[in-house]
Amino acid sequence: MSDTIYRIIPKNPDFSLPNSYIKQLVTLLERSIVSYDEVSWQKFENPTFIDCGGNFTFVSCPSCNEVIPDEIWGDMMTKCYEDSHFNSLETTTPCCNFPTTLNDLNYDWDCSFARFTIEILNPKKPIEWNEKGLVGLEELRNYRVIVARI
Repeated sequence: MSDTIYRIIPKNPDFSLPNSYIKQLVTLLERSIVSYDEVSWQKFENPTFIDCGGNFTFVSCPSCNEVIPDEIWGDMMTKCYEDSHFNSLETTTPCCNFPTTLNDLNYDWDCSFARFTIEILNPKKPIEWNEKGLVGLEELRNYRVIVARI
């Protein structure tokens, strides 16, 4: 049986918070979500790729929508990591030479970069999320959620 993880991350990949504030958000989530297996968090020194686990199937160009082959996308990721440890996500798409960032590529399921993530493991009910953030929690209005199947 697979697990479902809701990964809550800031919309801005360079944004970070002090550990004490992240812990306050975790506590807020624990009180707001009815039933789940675990709420945890991780913080990273540099922006880190936050993936959607087994939901990931392809990535495409934000300009022409051409699918970027996995090997080429992997090379793009490797180059940005080797050049800057993802502190710069700038890249150019191979299909139409469109200047963009790894964060702004079109991922078939939501993926992104972040300096921290708050993870909710196996919530028993789907979590309602809209353009304002987690429904009922304005504190999370500048965040997005990535649903991962692991």
